Amino acid sequence: MSPEIDPKILDVRIQHKRHNEVLAELQSLTAVAKSFGGAIIPLLGPTRCGKTEVLWDSKVQLNSIRRGPGSLVETNSFAVGSIPPKPNDRDIYLAMLRALGYKCATAEKIPGMRDRLIAAIQADGVEVLALDECSHCVETGANLTPRTAVDHFKTLVDATGIVLVLCWLTQVPETDHGQ
Repeated sequence: MSPEIDPKILDVRIQHKRHNEVLAELQSLTAVAKSFGGAIIPLLGPTRCGKTEVLWDSKVQLNSIRRGPGSLVETNSFAVGSIPPKPNDRDIYLAMLRALGYKCATAEKIPGMRDRLIAAIQADGVEVLALDECSHCVETGANLTPRTAVDHFKTLVDATGIVLVLCWLTQVPETDHGQ
């Protein structure tokens, strides 16, 4: 028989100083970007350094609360999604729509998806959209050019004023261990 785990232990979180610094910096940059009417913010780092956790922690801290008569409603003002491996143009819009909680028909074309995404961002009051795994857009095997991916992101920012946080994997430079 295994021992019962106290549910309070499952909510324990150990904060790292660097994580908190990056989280605060991202929140600050997001506020500045909003004041400029939207922007693209890169979040770069090596594998397993906590980029995804920073995105989700930002979502928790930056989602807005709308107060109505006798109620509090959490809105989806900060959404998080992920770009799939070997993406094409359609996959980018599909990832963003899914991050907002929308589905797409298999036959839906890119212009319709883009228009629906823009309308959803405006109607739902989304201010920040964070996309993880954006490095997939430039990896070997991607089914679009890096320039095309950037153009999709810029079009969205220009049309909506949203802040896009694009999470990219960077390589850690090799060091000479012999010195």
